[in-house]
Amino acid sequence: MLDKRFFSFKGPLPLKELVGLGDLKCLRGDMNQLIGDVAPIEKATPGHISFVHNPAYTHYLATTKASAVVVAPGDAEQVNAQTAVLTSGAPLKVFALILRAFYQDRKPKAQVHKTASVAEDAQIGKNCTIGPGVVISEGATLGNNCVLEAGAFIGPNVRIGDNARIGAHVSIVHALIGHHVTIKPGARLGQSGFGFFMGKDTKERVAQPQLGRVLVGDHVEIGANTTIDRGSLKDTVIASYVRIDNLVQIAHNVHIGEGSVIVAQAGIAGSTILDKGVVVAGQAGISGHLKIGAFTRIAGQSGVARSLEPGAEVVGSPAIPRRLWHKQNLALARLIKENKKPFVKEVK
Repeated sequence: MLDKRFFSFKGPLPLKELVGLGDLKCLRGDMNQLIGDVAPIEKATPGHISFVHNPAYTHYLATTKASAVVVAPGDAEQVNAQTAVLTSGAPLKVFALILRAFYQDRKPKAQVHKTASVAEDAQIGKNCTIGPGVVISEGATLGNNCVLEAGAFIGPNVRIGDNARIGAHVSIVHALIGHHVTIKPGARLGQSGFGFFMGKDTKERVAQPQLGRVLVGDHVEIGANTTIDRGSLKDTVIASYVRIDNLVQIAHNVHIGEGSVIVAQAGIAGSTILDKGVVVAGQAGISGHLKIGAFTRIAGQSGVARSLEPGAEVVGSPAIPRRLWHKQNLALARLIKENKKPFVKEVK
């Protein structure tokens, strides 16, 4: 159930306004019809708009009660005659735009809460919201239209660009943040990396000073409770348009290329470089000092211990090419089947 209490709801909206989003084409329907809300295809009723992009749900198209649906061109003929049909080459993407048109995050009032602590020489842009208990340290800079939620800590000389959303209890130190960046609650940016000299004497631990920064580009999203360590002698870099899920660990000197996606509980060891468009699935681990080529795909729970060429698709631990992984599994299954001993009933 969609609970309107938590969002700014903009409905109802005329169908013609929704058709203007993305690459939608209206094959059938009244463009002036008002659409009251959105709903899943199997639960939609008159007044709703819905969508189908997964073949597992196409059977609902013939019986749906939705007033309008978004489908791929090849599925348009399956929609019942009473429903308006909108087609798109990317139904999921377009429906995301429709969802955004109906439901928007509530914008807090631009103000500095009385319990916030803002250093005298900190620079705060226009229309910023500084929540309860926020600390903005000396020399820090915030751009325009930023929102800092309760308990966020902005360290000395940190720079944050325009339209940033910093979640509750986020801490940011030794970092320069771009524009349109979202950092979700509990994330830690700029902490010292795990670098020290480890001698034979277990008491001999000499920490290596971590003198680098965290550099975050524009339009980046960083998930809740994710940690991104600052560099040692170089910078840790998160390029523009990167999406990082919750509970991700990114070590010092790592470089994440433009548009890459890092899924929950993945870990990337120090000084590894990911080129643009890399996808690292959940709980995958990548060793340090590697080069991961552009548009590589690393499957969930994989362990990557060597550099990968652009476009690679790897699975397993140690990670190997996806096709080889499937062949090995099939060969192992055949081997087990061929060598399986017949069951012999115990004779008492």
